[in-house]
Amino acid sequence: ATEAKTQSTTTTPSRRSAQDAVERSDVLEARGDVDGALAVLTEAIDATPNEPWLFARRGFVLRSREEWAKAITDFDAALALKPNVPSTLFFRGTCLATVGDFDRAISDFENCIRLQPDAADAYWELGTIHGFRGDLARAIAAYDKAFDLDPTKYPGLEDQLITLRRKLQASV
Repeated sequence: ATEAKTQSTTTTPSRRSAQDAVERSDVLEARGDVDGALAVLTEAIDATPNEPWLFARRGFVLRSREEWAKAITDFDAALALKPNVPSTLFFRGTCLATVGDFDRAISDFENCIRLQPDAADAYWELGTIHGFRGDLARAIAAYDKAFDLDPTKYPGLEDQLITLRRKLQASV
């Protein structure tokens, strides 16, 4: 029983080294050394390829560099190892939307919302995609939910909703 308790409360060496790598990459990125951060994460992934959050973290760094395809690949790997992580779905969705893969992006944002119903940013992203596609009713519904969840986060959204509602009424 003592051995089982010890195993359940300690961090495995691979998990600890993964945590250390993420912390080092955070420090390097904060200093502006994005290449160094990516190198640390890549080395950690090579050593422990079964840690989904290493892939997610590297995907996030690649996203900040606007390396969309590489970021998507890393987010895909993270989700293959651990599906249904709202933040990973959200960030992959933003990359997919940026490269124009709107159907997959919508799916990611909807799954993110299913797992985390208060994800205002996911609703906002959905509103943006639906608005871009001309689906004003869905854009309004998504923006309304984002606004309800966090009315101060999106400056100008209330005015944008008024404009969208007018366009929708005019199109009917």
